Amino acid sequence: MSTVINTAHSKEHVKEHVSVQHTKRILFFSHVLQEPFVVLNQMLDVLLSARLHASALQISALTSLRPTLAVLAFYWGSLLQLKPALLRLSITVATGLATLFFLFTPWVDSISYFIMAEACFWLFCRAAIPAQMEILKINFASGERERLFSQALSLSYVSGMIIGPILGVILKASPEVWKQLFCITAILYSLTAYLKNGFCIPHKNPEFTELKIPLSQLIIEPWRQSLRLLKSNVAFRHFQIGFFISGAGLMFAKPSIPGFLTSLNLSFLEIFSLFTLLEGCGFIVASSFWARYLARRSVSRAASRIVICFALHPLCLLFANVHPHLAFVAFFCYGVAQAGSRLLWNMAGPLLCGNESSAQYSSVNILAVGIRGAFVPVLGGICTAFFGTHISFLIGLICLLLGAVYFSLSHKS
Repeated sequence: MSTVINTAHSKEHVKEHVSVQHTKRILFFSHVLQEPFVVLNQMLDVLLSARLHASALQISALTSLRPTLAVLAFYWGSLLQLKPALLRLSITVATGLATLFFLFTPWVDSISYFIMAEACFWLFCRAAIPAQMEILKINFASGERERLFSQALSLSYVSGMIIGPILGVILKASPEVWKQLFCITAILYSLTAYLKNGFCIPHKNPEFTELKIPLSQLIIEPWRQSLRLLKSNVAFRHFQIGFFISGAGLMFAKPSIPGFLTSLNLSFLEIFSLFTLLEGCGFIVASSFWARYLARRSVSRAASRIVICFALHPLCLLFANVHPHLAFVAFFCYGVAQAGSRLLWNMAGPLLCGNESSAQYSSVNILAVGIRGAFVPVLGGICTAFFGTHISFLIGLICLLLGAVYFSLSHKS
């Protein structure tokens, strides 16, 4: 009898191991397939300015919409608390819808259409995050989870370093094909929805608590749950406040970057190199370091170091007109900081949620992005229009330094 039981346990263990390995492969392969669109999408502001002559107001609206629509993504993630069985469906549908409107870009010349398509992408791109983080949480232990996600991000950046210059060369030779490139890369991105439908999700997950909420309270209840988390979890509250201040600094300076790069008379190939090669090198160099650092240090201490690295980005850009090579240093430093930021921002929920579901924590992260995105980029665009790029960079730098100080103080408290 014991032999039968042991054999059954052995088979179950092997089956679980195979499922987990399958989840790893899906995670890695989906990051690689999505990267061509992600790389090209980083250039959308510059392409709209150069090819469709988008105004500064239109670029500011685009910059503001990206994070603002995270509020709707917050509701998408909050539904996972109401119905945990939606995990796989949530990530599959969100991934499939993210690049839907970019499939038709070869036949479109409207700036408004591209703004709508970009808004849709960022809405569903963020909507998929809570489900993905919860899937990683229930499949992998702490430590391995951070290492695995860091490896997946590094792989995507390596892909971007290869793809970026190729796209830059193509656009330098034939600038008019940029809309066709968006269509092709959007198809590759959409294919990952099919892959993610194969994520391993255990049939029984005791960490989920399904909530019974009347339909009339669906709009209000996610906000109440978020406030409850912030009140009850001090570490998570400190993380949100510090990240809000620091993120506001990055958002404030962001609208001025496309015009600033244009003023440096950089080619598409050089701009792609900034966004992929240099930023990618910084990301890859620092990725494993941040994964190890986060495993040994508190969230607040890790966040303070990451924000200090981010502060080097606007600091270098402030002097890039005098020494143009500092623009390249700025994007390398941004890549170093981004390696830690993306890891920490995505893993904050699983790290700080305890035995609760991490989906609601990840949804609060997304909500915070939406709230500051509703007004900070607009203020940054107005500041750039009236006072120039350098003042915007300076204000962004001050916010980042304040965020670093806050994280340091919250770590000591």
